[in-house]
Amino acid sequence: MKIIIGIVILLSTSFNIGLAQNFKDEYNAIIRNKFIDDSLRLSKLHVIVEDLIKKKHKEAHNYAEQALKFADENGNYSQKSIAYFDYAYLLETNYKFADALKYYFKSVNFAVKGFNYPIQIKCLLNMAAIEQANGNYDKSLDYLERAGQISSFIGDNASYQIYSNNLLNLYMKWGKYREVLVYYIRGMDFGGYKDSLSKAYNYTNLANCYIHLNTPEHALAVLKPALSIFEKFNDNHGINTALLHYANIYINKNDFDKANEILKHAEMHIVLEKDELLKINYYYIKSQYYYKQRIFKKAYNAIYEAIQIARKYNIKDGLPDYYKQIADILNQLGNYKEAYYYSQEFIKLSAELYTDKFNRKLSDMALKMKSETQEKEIAQLRYTQLSQDIELKDSEHNLNISIIISILFIIVLLVILFRFKHTRAFNKKLKESEIKLSQLNATKDKFFSIIAHDLRGPLSSAMNTAELLSENYHDFSIDEHKESLEDLKNSVSNIYKLTENLLTWSRAQRNHIEYYEVNAPLKMLVDQNISLLSHLANNKRIAIIDKTQDIDIKVDVNLFNTILRNLLNNSIKYTPADGCIMIASKLLNEEVLEISVEDNGIGMTDEVKNKLFRIDSKLSSDGTAGEKGTGLGLIICKEFAEKLGGASRGESQLGLGTKFFFSVKLA
Repeated sequence: MKIIIGIVILLSTSFNIGLAQNFKDEYNAIIRNKFIDDSLRLSKLHVIVEDLIKKKHKEAHNYAEQALKFADENGNYSQKSIAYFDYAYLLETNYKFADALKYYFKSVNFAVKGFNYPIQIKCLLNMAAIEQANGNYDKSLDYLERAGQISSFIGDNASYQIYSNNLLNLYMKWGKYREVLVYYIRGMDFGGYKDSLSKAYNYTNLANCYIHLNTPEHALAVLKPALSIFEKFNDNHGINTALLHYANIYINKNDFDKANEILKHAEMHIVLEKDELLKINYYYIKSQYYYKQRIFKKAYNAIYEAIQIARKYNIKDGLPDYYKQIADILNQLGNYKEAYYYSQEFIKLSAELYTDKFNRKLSDMALKMKSETQEKEIAQLRYTQLSQDIELKDSEHNLNISIIISILFIIVLLVILFRFKHTRAFNKKLKESEIKLSQLNATKDKFFSIIAHDLRGPLSSAMNTAELLSENYHDFSIDEHKESLEDLKNSVSNIYKLTENLLTWSRAQRNHIEYYEVNAPLKMLVDQNISLLSHLANNKRIAIIDKTQDIDIKVDVNLFNTILRNLLNNSIKYTPADGCIMIASKLLNEEVLEISVEDNGIGMTDEVKNKLFRIDSKLSSDGTAGEKGTGLGLIICKEFAEKLGGASRGESQLGLGTKFFFSVKLA
């Protein structure tokens, strides 16, 4: 018999040595092959490292470290993010959670720069799991929300489902059972869990909620179908989870015969269990079973087994409770010396966990201060998809848009006529426009003189271009025709923008804007406006960060959108490439919320600041990319902010950016 065992051990050792040699040969072949590029080389290395980690091979660490070094020297951002993820995941599987978090964080930063969305999601989900295990629920929630936003943004339904499940598990551990209960029941009512195993696991989570809410009968009702599904699919992990819930319920009801029957059933499955946390939970519940019956010796054996597993795998979550339990049992057995030892271990570990948690918070704060730029890049993950349902505009607004489109159509038609007919009709239209502007100047003195000046520029440019086209049509080359038409298009575009703002302002002056006040979620309105202007921001690689509160406001939606859109447009215009814009909110009192739009753009001088919101001063200037403005945006914001029952103001410092504020009523 001993000879047979020796042969088996020898064969097993030989196999492992051969396996290690195969990995080594394959790795060296990939590194030395000069005929494959670095991208393909890194992909192959990733497959090897991933396979080694799955097999828990002892060489996994060495190869992961070498692959990481090669990626640093030869890889792009996306490839570096994969190598750092592999190394972080290896550290996590070896319970080195603090080091794993550092490498996950680096992987996320590289993934953001390399637009590798799947790795961003995986890192954030794993970081959330580690922080949850460490009891840092706020940090875990932050990582989960980021993962959910990216999954939604790229339409990755599988990742979004994982995010949803992990979010509910976090809330479970957080003790927010009633909120979780609503999510589970709603998901089942609407057919959200079509896969049988997924439905079974959600039944067990639902049972856990009922147990914590002290409604064991409800828990038993959902555990029965869950266990049937797990047994049907021979899902050992699910069977153990359901049985331990059953045992816990009957122990609390003092039905020890039923609890004993279930624990014996669980014992047959627990030996096959790969989840060490579930094994620990099994022995802890078994200890409770004996303790409540005052069978202290067996209670001690069970809790001792749980402690040994936790120590072996460095699982500190729940370990203080186990130390406390075993110390109590030893006191009951009269073994005061050993009870004192475990009491000291309880005190020591509790203090250590508290210190670790406190140090982690300090480390997080320091890391955040040192990597502000990286945090801004990660904040770009907060972009959401363009809203599919845009609210219908009111009839008067549609009429104004139709008028503007008609005017634009007439201008385009005139341009076409100029190309084929030599006429002076356009000059007559320009003179009529100048006469009308002069009449308006008499009504709004300084303000309308500014408007006349702003209109005269693009209109004169359009006239001159059209006249050149008319008189030199046959003499111009194709390139000259194209250049002239491009100038004409830009002039017409500027006329359109100014006309739209002017019409909006004039309607406000004549009180022709109807005001429909409704309760609306602030975040939804902000997301819609960010989405509408995201193409302008993306053209300049400007990040728009939403820091507003999840709160309802009482506003006219059209007026609110006009204000926020104008302020965002201004910030994009005067912020250079790779800049940042932040939208935030702050409660002024129980009835008023102040919203701010802040950028790190070119800022303003004191002279310009003193002219803000005044109709007798021209503030329009070209943006950082040559964008044109109308000079009316801030005036319209002021008018509409007052209609919303609030006020508007601005702060700025030359070279350091600008911040505009307006206030609204709370719902």
